This record gives sequence, structure tokens and C-alpha cells, in this order.
Amino acid sequence: MWNGTRTRTEIIPPKKQTVWRWPAVINFSLGGMGAGLYLWGLLLSWLQGDLPSAFAIKVGGPLLVALGLASLSHEAGRPLRGIHLWRHVRSSWMSREAVAAGIFIPLAVLDWLFPHPALQVVAGLAALFFMVAQGFIPYRGRGVTAWYVPHVPVMFATSGLMTGFGLLVLLAAFTGFSVPPALWWLGVLFILANAGVWWHYLNQEPSDTAFQRALEILRQPVAMIWVMGIGHALPFVFLVVAGATGPTEGAARLLALVGGAALLVGGTLQKAYLILEAGYLRAITFGPVHPPRHSPATTP
Repeated sequence: MWNGTRTRTEIIPPKKQTVWRWPAVINFSLGGMGAGLYLWGLLLSWLQGDLPSAFAIKVGGPLLVALGLASLSHEAGRPLRGIHLWRHVRSSWMSREAVAAGIFIPLAVLDWLFPHPALQVVAGLAALFFMVAQGFIPYRGRGVTAWYVPHVPVMFATSGLMTGFGLLVLLAAFTGFSVPPALWWLGVLFILANAGVWWHYLNQEPSDTAFQRALEILRQPVAMIWVMGIGHALPFVFLVVAGATGPTEGAARLLALVGGAALLVGGTLQKAYLILEAGYLRAITFGPVHPPRHSPATTP
């Protein structure tokens, strides 16, 4: 008889997925950084009329995306079969990621050789869509309930812009060019945006035991210190101080260097924790899910 509960018996408990490992983390991290760096470079060039460190931004950005994708060839075992990704654009976010990268990489390099607004617009849109596609890849992995939440695509997009800003800050600090205040504070805003998405993600009510285990790991002090402390709070404070005092001046330049590097560490570890530590496959269960349509009459 249905007793008003929805208790189910676990036949196979949750276990971590073993398909996606460090190569996937490297791809997601380098891809977001490279695409984000190019987008920040576009904003910088449109605000200033020219782009300092153009080679590092317009070639370095797509190079990071290419290196990230190349890291997957080690995990896949047969890299030449990657050409088949292009055949499933209508149904696969991996295919869409590959197509976006295939458009972004050559056009961004061409934009360095022959700067033109049309190249910049198309390459920028491809870079943005690439980051979105990367976020939807784990989100569509419904077997891992900790990934199948709307936070994940938003997290990937804001992380790419956050880490891309970190690379821009490092370039500015090393080479001495100035980032306009409007662009600087917009980058700081994306640190808060990504931290807010992550914090809200950690404070959800788990939908099953697999998600519960994942959140327990992500809420541990060590994970919180690395991702939220070193990866968000530290660079936020350092870059706010550097931006207020002039990031190319003396000690503020050092703060910008440390803050930019911390953003890269935080963005990478955020994705590492999500993919490697939170990747619990849902349990195989048996039992009722919904009450029967007609409950038997009870005797008073």
C-alpha cells in the first residue's frame, strides 16, 4: 500500500565517473581562458582604438583553446576520429564546441594578421559560443546529477570571462600597458558573478544521494579555501586595491600580478572540483516514485 512516502532502495550506490579526468579539466580551463582573453582584448581595442600585446591576445587566446582541445586527444586514444564530431552539430554540444573552436581559432589569428571589424565580430561571437558550449557539455550529462543543474553553463561562461580577465591583468602587469578603469571594474564584477553562482550552487538542496555526496565534498574547508578563498576573495581584494591605486604603480602592480594569477588558479580548481570530485553517477534504485492513481479504501 502507498504510505505517502517516496522511499526507494539503492541497488547500486553512487560512484564517481571515470571517463572525464584531468584532460577534460585542462580543456575546459584553457578553453575558457583563451576565449575569454580574446573577448577582453576586443573590448580593450574598441575602447582604446588599438590593442597592446596584440600577438599575445589574438594568437595566444586561440592557441590556449587549441591546446585545451589537443589535451583531449590523449584521453580519447584515437585523435583522428575527432573529425566525426563535426557530424553531430544538431544533437551534440561537443560537436558545437568543436565547430565554434574551428571558427574562432583561424579567424582570431587572421584578425592579428589583417585586423578587421568583421573578423573581430565573428571571432568574438564564436569565442562566446565556445564558452557556452563547454558549459552545456557537462550540463547534458544527466547521469551526474551534480552537473545537471542550470548553474553549470552560467558557471562556465563567467569562469571563462573571469580567467580571461586574469590573463589580461597578467599581460598588463608584465608589459606595462594600462587597462581602462571601466574594463578593469567590469572584470572585477565577473569575479563576483562567478563567486555568486558557485555559492548558490553549493547551497542547493541535493536532489539525490549522488548530488549530496558531491556537495559534501565541495563544501569541505579545503575546497572552500582553494576555490572561494584563493580563487575569488583574494584576487577580488587585490584587484580592487590595485585598480583604486593604479595597477601599473609600484606595489599595486605586484597586487595585480598575484590577483591575476589567483584567478587562473581559482578558475582551474573550480572546474577540477566540479569534474573530478563532484562527478558522482546517480545511484541505481528500485521502488515507487509516484503514488498509485487510486488508493484502496481503508477501514475506519
